[in-house]
Amino acid sequence: MKALYYLLPLLAIAVVSCTGGKDSSDAVSQIVEIDIQKDYPKKKLLLDEIADIEYIPLETTDSVLLGDPRLLDFAFSENSDKVVLADEKEGRIFFFNKKGKFLHSFSHHGFGNNEYLQLRAMSVDFANEEVFIYDYPLRRRMMVYSFDGELKRELKLDGLERRLENFYPYDETHLVGYDTYDKKYKDPSGDSFNRYPYFLIDKQSGLITSLPLEVNERITNKISWEYVSSPDSIFYIMYPVPVCNWMKADKGIYVSDFALDTIYHCIGDKFIPKAVRTNNPDKSRNFSALCFESNRYSFFDLKGVRIDDAKKRVVPEVSKKLVFDKQDGKVYDAFVTLKDFSERINVPIGGHAEKYKPEGYYIDFYTVDLLNFYLEKGWLKGKIKEVTENIEEDANPVMIIIKFKD
Repeated sequence: MKALYYLLPLLAIAVVSCTGGKDSSDAVSQIVEIDIQKDYPKKKLLLDEIADIEYIPLETTDSVLLGDPRLLDFAFSENSDKVVLADEKEGRIFFFNKKGKFLHSFSHHGFGNNEYLQLRAMSVDFANEEVFIYDYPLRRRMMVYSFDGELKRELKLDGLERRLENFYPYDETHLVGYDTYDKKYKDPSGDSFNRYPYFLIDKQSGLITSLPLEVNERITNKISWEYVSSPDSIFYIMYPVPVCNWMKADKGIYVSDFALDTIYHCIGDKFIPKAVRTNNPDKSRNFSALCFESNRYSFFDLKGVRIDDAKKRVVPEVSKKLVFDKQDGKVYDAFVTLKDFSERINVPIGGHAEKYKPEGYYIDFYTVDLLNFYLEKGWLKGKIKEVTENIEEDANPVMIIIKFKD
């Protein structure tokens, strides 16, 4: 089945409250609606023409060897010289500067009172130099450490019934989080899901306050199904589709909840419509989300899948990136390139939507294995070729920082 979505011309509409009502006293915003089923004109974006690019090898030592970049959480701030990475598998926090030099690390992975059993997710308050670590699954709590690794406080997450998927700094006093959804789960009230999955967490007390955006039918991007291989054997299979339904904005968050037709920008207690998706007959198999935002461009991630019952697997059917160019007001099917890479490489701009970074920045990590593969194929030149030729095979990843120009 093809993914069906809809985007219309620019409209001027009133800012709506989180509950969906209208307030005539609110300022006027603009909402973009796009027909994503449409074959949009192709647009090649050479990032070097619209952004500043840096390739930064992360220093490698005998005691500093990072794991798979896909499993690394990271936080990056425009106002700090530090980049913070969390290796969830090892339970360790690493600090580098923006030139790639290793500064220090700490780990309190263990069973003690001042330790965390499992580093499930991390968020960083750069202004106060605090690292928030979500300790899951046995302890519904957060541990807050200084950049030096000293425990500052423990937050009891009272009111969190399920798993905290990811979370970010929201304002000076709050974090913002998302309550993950599992259609098989029943909470103590008997409801199958939390209808208000987006919430604020007080940085000092851990008090949880739901944001008033009601989602009556929760949808997860984890495709699951059961099949019977024999009378005595039933298998339950889960396949996560790599689309994130919300991301951090410089002010507030962007919410692309899969169960809603509207994509919102949440600021304070207001949810401002940003884009509308309609005519999607199967939201549980077709996903779209705002995955990157700069002053000029909005990138939308599109993924669609179907289940092949005969082969017992999920088959991707739609995977593309649409870009809305605010300068000309048009939507394009984007192919993104870098001048130092072969033109056949489509840079996955907008990935890591769930990571913490300033708006207008795209940050990624390339493993040495991948870069050496590109090098052997003759797909590298310029600065990235020079970097690849001068790093060891077992070195840490190379960080790429792309800062879009105003």
